[in-house]
Amino acid sequence: MIAIESNPLSIIACAAIAIILTAILYWRNKSEAELSKPVKFLLATLRCLSLFLILILFLNILFTKKISRTSKPLVVCAIDNSKSMVLTNDSADVRNFFTKSYSDFRSNLNKHFTTKYLLFGNTVSEDATDENAISFNDINTNISSIFSYTETLYGNSDVNAAVIFTDGISTAGINPVIASESVTYPIYFVATGDTASRNDMAITNIRYNKTAYLKGKCVFEISMKANGYNNKEAMLQIYDNGSLISSKKLNINANPYYSTFNIDFEPTSKGKHFYKFVIVRTDDDYIPDNNEKTCVVEVIEGKTNVRLISNGAHPDLGAISKALANNDSYEIESCLFEELDISTISNKDILVMVNLPDVSLKSTQLFEKINRENIPYLLEIGSKTSLSTLTKVIPDCRIDNPKNLAEDAYPVYMETFSSFTVSNELISDFSNFSPLTSPFGSYELPTHADVMLNQKINNVSTNRPLLATVKERDRRTAYIFGEGIWQWRIRDFVANSSFDAFDGMVNNLVYFLSLSETFKHFQIDLNNDFYQNEPIKVMAKLYNDSYELVNDADVQFVITNDEGTEYPYYLSKTSDGSYMLEINNMPAGHYEWKASTGSEHAEGAFNISVSDPEHIDLQARINDLQQIADKTGGKVFKLSETDELFDILKSNINEQKTYNYQVNKKPKDILPVLLAIIALLAAEWIIRRRMGIY
Repeated sequence: MIAIESNPLSIIACAAIAIILTAILYWRNKSEAELSKPVKFLLATLRCLSLFLILILFLNILFTKKISRTSKPLVVCAIDNSKSMVLTNDSADVRNFFTKSYSDFRSNLNKHFTTKYLLFGNTVSEDATDENAISFNDINTNISSIFSYTETLYGNSDVNAAVIFTDGISTAGINPVIASESVTYPIYFVATGDTASRNDMAITNIRYNKTAYLKGKCVFEISMKANGYNNKEAMLQIYDNGSLISSKKLNINANPYYSTFNIDFEPTSKGKHFYKFVIVRTDDDYIPDNNEKTCVVEVIEGKTNVRLISNGAHPDLGAISKALANNDSYEIESCLFEELDISTISNKDILVMVNLPDVSLKSTQLFEKINRENIPYLLEIGSKTSLSTLTKVIPDCRIDNPKNLAEDAYPVYMETFSSFTVSNELISDFSNFSPLTSPFGSYELPTHADVMLNQKINNVSTNRPLLATVKERDRRTAYIFGEGIWQWRIRDFVANSSFDAFDGMVNNLVYFLSLSETFKHFQIDLNNDFYQNEPIKVMAKLYNDSYELVNDADVQFVITNDEGTEYPYYLSKTSDGSYMLEINNMPAGHYEWKASTGSEHAEGAFNISVSDPEHIDLQARINDLQQIADKTGGKVFKLSETDELFDILKSNINEQKTYNYQVNKKPKDILPVLLAIIALLAAEWIIRRRMGIY
């Protein structure tokens, strides 16, 4: 079949050109006159055909061929490669099947189906044809990943069935029952594991801050579960660097029992603390490995110092002070600007300033120090603020107000604000809040400023900011463009019978500022909690004085265990200018690390736990597997029933698919056309040679 992309008349033109050129050669040329008519006609035909074929090579002529191909039904076979597969009583049967019987099962599938073999656990891989890759070492099971991976690879419509070997225990990803709702093919499960319910207590999760203040509260949110211990007591013990510091009785009043509770205490020393939480086990506790969990906390000295500075007595400063008063993380210090000793301010402070800067030299000196030491601050611009001085000391914050006028500005909340979460109560209250007295004029802020509130003047919303935050590389700042927020606190109490919404906003603003820290030229990205057999991934970045990413220096990384044994490594340099290192197979325990480039240094700690998510719950979820199989038209089999599974696959899945497709080739891509041109020219040359024309 021939398809012509250009004008079909072009083929006629090619034929005409070939005939004309041939005629010129064989009927106009006198040297050809001695040839007999049959010979001349033969040579002319050879020349005309060769010229014609050469000319059409320059045209977009496609030779098309329709091809039909029939394929066997597609079956995806996925194997759960997680630890829980071999942690129960049938672990020997599981290992025996994949050592001795799996290859035969795979061979039978391959004879009748197009097959795709996958391993899943932490991630999905295509190594399931290699028995050595089936290690059952993954520390998580994500059953839902099989459905998404298969859909990405083939689309649901191309898959005829899936066979999944698993115990149904999912420790990561979406609930597989929910994830399977989009599946359009039958799923057949080969279920392993033990469905028996055994006595077990476990710490399932602990949430905590990785940094705490000395003499401040260190808070841990602990989630635990228990099975088979209804109406009994248990004991939770807390250890700090190996020493018992606290105990808590646990009253178990249900079966199964789930509980989440908080524990807090004050750290007594600076540095790295390995807090270990242990549920004292009983003799009948089936999985003792999940009874404990260690958290690493860096305790630093002191609370955050918040200094409140007002240019003259002002009720707004009082409202802010009261909002922060109940926060144990802050040391509050208030003073009038005229009494302030600028030399006592350091980059360890957070400043809250009202009615500054003014026209005084001291005010300029204060902001020079703030900018030089990158001190974070919240600045409220009021009636005593000198806008001309403001522009000089903070060039990125500019208000053009030549007539020094002020106006009432009501707050309008901006949904795009993202620096921190604002409570729904406060968002609702903004519409009822009193206006602030704000400078009239045009405003200018950095383009990356995050505006929380805009101004509404005479019921008209404007683009002028009323409250905004700015996050820089070296510090964070916040601005309130008006005074009178003390009235907001009162309005909050009137509307909600508490000051919680207003106080929460002020605390969030100050907390946002507290996250500011001096830019570090050498940065290490490393978690502080790992499970045994989980790879330890270290990422590092090194910046020069121009904040450019460089990796010309070698980075040494030394890990030290509890016994003082050191493990030295060097981080690899990556193409994007950073560093990386991956460490495997480190035993459980506490570790400290130090990283050095020679001129830059960093240090920290991490913990490797024996238990992992796969140890927390070993009760096979056959009911979940049955629910998925029923919904998709599949079935659940035991490991000993794979022959029956194979027979059902053969009888139920026999739909062959036919794929029709078209192959297009241009003449220059077709070898026979090229050979024909060569043969025609060669034949003409040989005949002419024998006739003595050349």
